[in-house]
Amino acid sequence: MKHAPYNAKWVIWLASLLLACCLAVPVHAAGPLKIGMLAYRSKEITYEHWQHLADALHQRVPRYEFVVEVYTPDELTAKVASRQLDFVFTNPAHYVKLSRDSGLSAPLATVIDHENGQSATVFGGVIFTRSDQSNINRLEDIKGKTVAVINDMSLGGYQMQLFELHRRGINLRDTNLIKTSMPHDNVVNAVLSGKAAVGFVRTGVLEAMSREGYLDFAQLKIINAQSLAGFPLVASTRLYPEWPFAAMPHVHEDVSRKVAAALFNMEENSAAVNAIGIHGFTVPADYTPVVDLMRELRIPPYDFVPSFNWQDVLTRYQWQIVLLLLGIILILVLSTRLLMTKRHLELNHQALLTQKELLQESQAELQAIFNTIPDLLFDMDIHGRYYAVHATDYSLLPLPAEALIGKTVFEALPLNAATTLMQALEEADQTGFSQGKEIERQLPQGMHWFELSVAKKQSADKLSRFIVLSRDVTTRKLAEADIKIAATAFQSSEGILITDQNQVILRVNHAFTQITGYSADEAVGKTPHILHSGRQNQAFYKAMWDSIEKYGTWEGEIWNKRKNGEIYPEYLVITAIRDAAGVLTNYVATLTDITKVKAAAKEIENLAFYDALTGLPNRRLLLDRLTQALSQKARDQKGGALLFLDLDHFKTLNDSLGHSIGDLLLQQVAERLTGAVREGDTVARLGGDEFVVMLENLSASHKKAAAQVENVAQKILHALGQPYQLETYETHSTPSIGATLFNDHASGIDELLKQADIAMYQAKKAG
Repeated sequence: MKHAPYNAKWVIWLASLLLACCLAVPVHAAGPLKIGMLAYRSKEITYEHWQHLADALHQRVPRYEFVVEVYTPDELTAKVASRQLDFVFTNPAHYVKLSRDSGLSAPLATVIDHENGQSATVFGGVIFTRSDQSNINRLEDIKGKTVAVINDMSLGGYQMQLFELHRRGINLRDTNLIKTSMPHDNVVNAVLSGKAAVGFVRTGVLEAMSREGYLDFAQLKIINAQSLAGFPLVASTRLYPEWPFAAMPHVHEDVSRKVAAALFNMEENSAAVNAIGIHGFTVPADYTPVVDLMRELRIPPYDFVPSFNWQDVLTRYQWQIVLLLLGIILILVLSTRLLMTKRHLELNHQALLTQKELLQESQAELQAIFNTIPDLLFDMDIHGRYYAVHATDYSLLPLPAEALIGKTVFEALPLNAATTLMQALEEADQTGFSQGKEIERQLPQGMHWFELSVAKKQSADKLSRFIVLSRDVTTRKLAEADIKIAATAFQSSEGILITDQNQVILRVNHAFTQITGYSADEAVGKTPHILHSGRQNQAFYKAMWDSIEKYGTWEGEIWNKRKNGEIYPEYLVITAIRDAAGVLTNYVATLTDITKVKAAAKEIENLAFYDALTGLPNRRLLLDRLTQALSQKARDQKGGALLFLDLDHFKTLNDSLGHSIGDLLLQQVAERLTGAVREGDTVARLGGDEFVVMLENLSASHKKAAAQVENVAQKILHALGQPYQLETYETHSTPSIGATLFNDHASGIDELLKQADIAMYQAKKAG
C-alpha cells in the first residue's frame, strides 16, 4: 500500500480538525424554530390553543423565534422524515414510531394537562355509545358492531382501546371499522348520527365538546368505565403517560436544553398556560408502558417477527463460533497463568499492605471523628495566632483556611470579636477552660453569632496553646428573636387561635374573645366547630381543607357564629405549621370581623348601581350588562334587543297630583315591568319616566327575534295599561315603546340606545 505524501497528510488532518470544530458549533437555519404538533382536535382548534406556546418559548429563550405548525399523523410523519421540523409534540405511540424511524431525541418534557381544575400527567382512552343503545353495555357487546375511530395510529383514539379488548380476549376482526380522520369530534358525530354504534376517543374530548356546547353528555353511555383515583375524566382503559415534547436529531443539545428549561419554567396560572389550557410541563415520563403495548399488539415499528433459530445461528456463524471457543480457551490458559503470578506477588506484598491498611483505617477514623463535629475548631496560642483550622462549612471562616494560618485574631476578625476571643483565651490560660462568651460577625449570607468554648492543652513549647471551638448559634438567636416578635404579634387587633394537629384549640388572644365572645377558658380544649354558623355546606369545608392540605394555607370570607348566637361575616386565614421533618404540628388561624366592611360595601354598591326610588339598575349598571351581553352574543350567536319606553302624559300627572304621587306611579311601573319580563332580562331606569328593558337569548334569526320582542312589548303594554291605585287616586297610564335588535358589537352601545330612543319617539308620534 502506498502512503500519502507528507503535505497531503497535513491537509487531511487540518480538514478533519476544521470539520470537527464546525460540528461542535450550534448552527441553525435562518428563520424560526418549527414545532410540529399532532392535531388531536381540528387543526383550527388545536392551533388556537397551542399558538401561545411559541410566544411563551420566545419570551423565555429570546434568542430564537418559534412557530407552531399543526398536522395530521401522516403529514407530521412526512415532515419529520424530511427534516422540515425542529421539535415534535405528538402522542406517545406516534413518538415511539418517529423515534425509531427518524431518530428523535429522548423526550425533553411531558405535558401536564389541566382538566376540571386538576392537573394530570396521564391520559387514557374512552369507549362510548349512544345512551339509547340498550344492547351495548359491556366490552363483549362490541363484537360485530360498527366502530368509529379517527385512525389506527392514534394511541388514545384506537390503540389503548384495542389493547384493553385484546387483554380481555376480544377480537375486532368481525367489527366494521370506520376511520373518520382527525379530529376526534368526527368520531363523536359519527356515533350520534347513527353511522357507527360505538366510538373510540382519547380522554378529555367528550368533556371538551360538552364544555364548548357541541355535546350533551346525557346522549352518551361510557363502556367499561374505570374508577381512577385522582383522575378527573371519564376513561375506559388504563392510563398512559401524556404527550412528550422531543427534539429532532439536527437540533443542537444546547438549544434543546434551553427549550426544556423554558418548558419546565412555564408557571401554573401564567397567561400562556391558561391560554393553552394546560397545567404546564414536567420532567419526561417513562414511556415503557406505551412500548409494551405496541410490542404486544405488534404495532409498527414492532410488527416484525424473528424467523430464525439456534440451528440458523450455528449454520451461519460456525467458523466465528469455532474461533470464539479457541479464543476463550486461550484466555482461560493465560488467565490461569496470570492468576498464579498475581497470587505469588500478593503473598509477598501482604505484610506491607496490612500495615498500610491499618494506618489508613486509623487516619480515616480520626478524620470521621472530626467530620462529625459541625463547629469550627482552631489551634491557637495565647497571642491569638492561628496554627490549625478545621471546618465542615468553610463559608463560616473569616478568611480561607490556608490564609488564616499564621495570622492573629486582630488580623482576621472585627475588633469587638477579636477582643472577646482574647478574653476567652486569657480566662482559659488562668483556669484551664472558658465557656459561654459570644461574638458576632457579618457574613455574606447575613449576621451570624458564635458561642466560644476554649480549653488549654499541654504543649512542648513554653508558649500556651489552646483548642478553640466556635459554635454557630445563629439559628437559636433568631428563634429567640422570633419568639419575642410572635409574643408581640399575638396581642394584635386581629383574633388569633392556635390548635394542635387534631384541631383542638390550645390558645387564643384577647381580640378573639372580643370578636367571638368566648373567653380563653371557654375556647381552650374545644375545636373551632363552636364557631360554625351552618351557612357553609360540607363541600365548602372540604374545599377549604383540601387547600390547606395541598398548599398549606387557606384564606377567604366565611360566616361564623358568636357565643350569643349572632351570625357575622369574618375574614379568615388558616395556616398549617410543620416541623423541620415536614410533620404537621399545629394550625394557626387569624380572623377579622368584617361586618361593618360588608355593610359599607353593600351600601356603596346600591348607591353606585341601583336607582334609589325604584330599586332598578341605573344607567351605569345597564351599560355594564349591555357590554357583557354584546360580548356574549359575539360568541354564542344569539340575538338580543333593547326596549326604550317612557310614560305618556307623566309630566301632567306629576304636576297636577304632586311629586309624591308621581313617585308612587314610577315605583308601580317598575314592579309591573319586572313582572312582565323573564328572570334573566334587565329592567333599568335611566331617570324621570324613562325605562329601558334589555332582552337576551333571543333567536339568531332576525325575523324570529323581532316576533319575540313584539310579544314582550305586548305583555308590557298590557301590564302597564291596567289601572293604578295611587293613594286615594285611581289613574291610567300608557307607555310609548321603541325597540332595536342587536347581536354583535357592530352598532355600539350609544348607537343602540339612540336607535331605541328614536324608535320610541316614532311610536309616541304614531300614537
